Parts: sequence; C-alpha cells; structure tokens
Amino acid sequence: MMKRRLYTFIRSPKEFMLSINSFLYCIINLVMVSLFFASFLVDSEQEAEITKAIISVFFPFAISISLMVSSGLYVLMPVYDKEEKLRHLLNFAGMKPFAYNMGLWFSDTIIYVIPVALLMIFAWVFNVLSFGVASVWLWFTLIVFSYPFIHLNYFVACMFKKADTAFKYQLYVMLGIYLLPPIFVTLFFIVTRGVNIEFIYVIFPTQTLKDCLVYSLQMALGEESDFVFEILKSYAFMLIQGLVLHGLNLMIDKTVINSYRDADNEQPTKDRL
Repeated sequence: MMKRRLYTFIRSPKEFMLSINSFLYCIINLVMVSLFFASFLVDSEQEAEITKAIISVFFPFAISISLMVSSGLYVLMPVYDKEEKLRHLLNFAGMKPFAYNMGLWFSDTIIYVIPVALLMIFAWVFNVLSFGVASVWLWFTLIVFSYPFIHLNYFVACMFKKADTAFKYQLYVMLGIYLLPPIFVTLFFIVTRGVNIEFIYVIFPTQTLKDCLVYSLQMALGEESDFVFEILKSYAFMLIQGLVLHGLNLMIDKTVINSYRDADNEQPTKDRL
C-alpha cells in the first residue's frame, strides 16, 4: 500500500505541486507581511522587535493555513479507492482495514514531511529561527501533528464520493474546521457576557497545533518562560485526537467494506428474480 501511494504521488504533478505550494504559500505570506511592516521601521532595534513579533504571532497562523492548503493531498487515494471499488478488491485480496489505513498513513506522513522539511530549512537558512534545542521543539511539534491531521483528513474525506471533488473542496472544509471554533468561542463569550468555553479546543487538532506552535516559537525565540510542560500537554492531546480519529476511520472503512459485501449478496437475488 505504501509503494502504491508513493508511486501515485510521484507520478501525479498536481499532488507534487500542491505539496510544494503549501511551503510556498507560507513563505510568500511571511515575506509580504515582513515587507509591509518593514516600510514603517525606523532603526535596526525596532526592526528586530517587529521581526520577533511577526514570527511569534503570524508564523503559527501561516504554518497552520499552509498545512490546510495541502489537505487535498490526503483524500485522493482513499476516496478514489472507494469510488472505483478498489477498496473492496483490496479487502478481498487480504488487506484488512488496519493494514490499509496504516499503509496509507505512513506513506502520507512521508509526503507531509516534504513541505515541513522545506519550511524548517528555510527558517534556519534565512535565520528566521536559530538552530538549537528550542527550535527542535517546533520541528517535533509539526511531526506529531501529522498523526491527527492526516487522520482528520481521512475522516472528512468520508463525505465525498468522487476523488476530484474531494481534491477541490477538502481545503474549504479544513479551513472551516480551523477557523470556525475560535469564531464560535468568541461569539459565545460576547453573547453570554463572559462565559469562556475555550476547553472545546481540545477536540480540534488544528487549535492544539496553533497553541503548541506559539509555545514552541516563544522558546525558539529565547523567551525566559519554560513552556515544556504546555508543549508536552499539547502533544498528549494531539496523540489522543489521532487515536480517536484513527479508530473512527477504521470503523468507517469496515462499514464501506460491509456495504460492498451486502451489495454483492443482493446481486444474485436480483438476478434470480
């Protein structure tokens, strides 16, 4: 399954370009914001402070959005297999839901690492972040996030019946998952005049990533506060989110397989009639 997925990725220009585009999207946005603020700067000390603020505030947002941009990569194969009933044939050949899901996830994790690695290399080469123990936290945060993020994409992909449709519109669904929770929490806080329900963020991997990136970047930028405990807590949340989504995807895959089996059982009955 891994060889098949990676071979499809290499042979598909649109998948490869979408993977690179997520990296370019993040870099272009960072450069545009930096140039915008640079036009108002007066001295080097002010420039250093503004640069630090941009990295602390905008970098987590840019990384998160760039990952959402690449979300279409992770739905093509599962939706295509369901659309063409290849999943039924793979199951018939002996590939059970766990093996299918793990093979797909491992290969997609390798694909996920490509833009993340390019982003980190860019950050170190252009001195956005200094190479050290603190910046390693940022790298490891993005790697841990791959587990719930990829499985969240598989889960959302269940609403699509055609691979092309999933590839086009997965981005909008994932952006909604990323943007709607904070909007809802803010509106709820305003309407109820002070009731804070930020605890619901633990349900959403994208919000956990944003918080974890903020902690990691503050450490990488040399903040005095020690955020190791908060980062480790975010890792725990992401692993739990990934396990829950993984389990849901296995259940959905079994349901899809059973639907094919039921359809095959009904066909001889119709033929006899």
